[in-house]
Amino acid sequence: MRRTPDATADSLPLLRELCDQQFWLFGRDIYRQSGNLLVEAGFERRRFGLGRPTQYVFEGRGSSISLWGFGFHWIGHDRGQAIFVSRDGAFVESGAPAVLAVRDPWVVGRRLRLGGEADRLLASEVCGWFASYEAWVAETAGPEHRAEALEGWTPCCGAGQTVPGWNAHSRRFRDLSHAVESG
Repeated sequence: MRRTPDATADSLPLLRELCDQQFWLFGRDIYRQSGNLLVEAGFERRRFGLGRPTQYVFEGRGSSISLWGFGFHWIGHDRGQAIFVSRDGAFVESGAPAVLAVRDPWVVGRRLRLGGEADRLLASEVCGWFASYEAWVAETAGPEHRAEALEGWTPCCGAGQTVPGWNAHSRRFRDLSHAVESG
């Protein structure tokens, strides 16, 4: 049964499921019959040799993104902060980009560390970016692409619910940030 993602306190397991589903969808976007959607969205594909995962890199306004099948690394240049999100939805590491850059991303341990306002705001930005990407995919490839991409997967939510789901989590992290700040 599909659930609609929401921003309630008990939605963390759904956040993890939504992250896992999102990485599945990125994979489907790469292998789309009419061309790689990540490349079409402006990502550069980088290969580092046999046995190493392919990396997709995007340089945007105020941020840069590195994407692998196992995780997503976001650097917010305007704030000088970075966050790594594993496929299972654990926002595992945040801090200054220089600190994270020296680590091999596939050996970072799984630690949920979103203790400060800046961490939660970064998590909110990442969830917002996922929502924007999904909206772009629907506009670019059509809603049928997402429906087809979810075939063979047990979705936590339907194709039309990924944008509202990511937006709900973005608001949740932003609201938590403000609640901690004012509380």
